[in-house]
Amino acid sequence: MSESINLVANKKNESSRDKKSLKYFRFIAIVFLLSVFLFAISLFIFKTSLGEAALKKQEETLSGNMSSLSDKTVKLLLTQERLRNISDVLKNRSDVNKILDSVMKDMPPSVSINSLSIGKKKVTLIVASYSLYDINVLLDNLQKMSEDKKTFKRLIFDTLSIDDKSGKYSLGVSIDLL
Repeated sequence: MSESINLVANKKNESSRDKKSLKYFRFIAIVFLLSVFLFAISLFIFKTSLGEAALKKQEETLSGNMSSLSDKTVKLLLTQERLRNISDVLKNRSDVNKILDSVMKDMPPSVSINSLSIGKKKVTLIVASYSLYDINVLLDNLQKMSEDKKTFKRLIFDTLSIDDKSGKYSLGVSIDLL
């Protein structure tokens, strides 16, 4: 009965089977190692030789396009903001042309404007004429406009002077706008 059980022979068979499987796993590991190594080398060669120059060229092209577009965008936004600010100013400013037209319409032909200063709520006007009567007519007309309060709300008589050499009268008037 002891002959039928051979423990030594089984150990030899098992060890030879273990050696074969170990050789097989080593072979598979070496194949995988070589394939990974070849893949890494081929990827490195592909990246350095083919892709880098083309990618740099594309990067430069895209960055140039983006910078030109950003310049255009900045200019467009700046223009839009200026247009908005101009429209706000036009809405809030007083109509100086209307005031000057009404003053010029009622001004006698011999009276000329020497100086005109326009502020936010005030217009200063210096007129001159050889005739004191024509300056008086202008003052009367301005006073009527001030009383109507359609064009401006207040008229202030500042100065009246005469140039002895030329004989010309000068009148300074401040007009408070509505």
